[in-house]
Amino acid sequence: MEKINKIQVNGVTYEIGGVGGEIIKTTYSELISLISSSSLIPENKYRITDYVTDYSSAKSGRKSALHQFDIIVTASSNNTLYEDATVALHEGDDYFDELQLQKIKIKYSVTSSVFKKGEITYMIDGNLNEANFDFKNIMFLIEKSNFTHLDSDTFFYLFSSIDSYTGEKNIKDHSLKDTVYGNIIQNKSNYTSVFCVLKSPIGTYGSIKNNMVLNGSDVRLFSKSSILPSDIKNNKIYSNFYTLNPAFSIENNEIKSKVIILPRETVNIKNSFFMSELGKYIETPVTISKDIDSCFIMGDFTDVTAITDSSLITNKIVTAKSGTVKIVDLFEII
Repeated sequence: MEKINKIQVNGVTYEIGGVGGEIIKTTYSELISLISSSSLIPENKYRITDYVTDYSSAKSGRKSALHQFDIIVTASSNNTLYEDATVALHEGDDYFDELQLQKIKIKYSVTSSVFKKGEITYMIDGNLNEANFDFKNIMFLIEKSNFTHLDSDTFFYLFSSIDSYTGEKNIKDHSLKDTVYGNIIQNKSNYTSVFCVLKSPIGTYGSIKNNMVLNGSDVRLFSKSSILPSDIKNNKIYSNFYTLNPAFSIENNEIKSKVIILPRETVNIKNSFFMSELGKYIETPVTISKDIDSCFIMGDFTDVTAITDSSLITNKIVTAKSGTVKIVDLFEII
């Protein structure tokens, strides 16, 4: 039998031959038809030219920004695809940078009960940011009732930067910048996660780097500074709900509590191991005006007023119960 080395799709003839063959352009529906009829060419690549991350029905608390790129998949047999895939610039698109897209790797399922044209189940970009969803598109709702500096309920990207908290028009995908790198988001079941930095008056944004979210965490993390750009870095988050509302210079923390909510005012906390809440949100939040450095923090902290008047807290255990705060110096009990 003569070996087939050409195929025609939509009137276009492609040279085929596995890895060395041409990439065959196809729409999502045409690809589904090829799979259904067992007409894929094993090891050949197919470029889905009309792909866009879009929900099949409205989802509470999240939506897609609908920024389009093409997906390139490879046939593993005549009716199946490998899950590993790449993305490419969609013809006519001016939102994405082509070189950035070429560095993105994804895992893709051609079927989905949630999305219209298959689902991206994993994405890692050229700056080693990775998540179990298309974080270049999926946005999460932050409600004004929880963040009073917002003028309305607003959708944010996983990594966002903003000029002001005055509507979604100011929300930008900060992962398109080189100052966002090395973040790992592994919360698979409930991926409501937001990291956000506010543009400072001098015209630059802070960085979001080396944060890790594990075990189904629901994270909302904001950073704000009136003088210098803010950084969100080196946090390992195991909690169900973690909020900084908003603060800056939060670094090198390992968080294992159910809820951590910090007050709106300036706070500097670093190198800390959290086991419970610190600064529970109230209508008029308390202010932690001192540094808390290298601390093991545990307790309910329903009221942190006692901390406000403390001297600089460094290398101590900070604990609270029912509003009573105790600060223990380990060297005093050795």
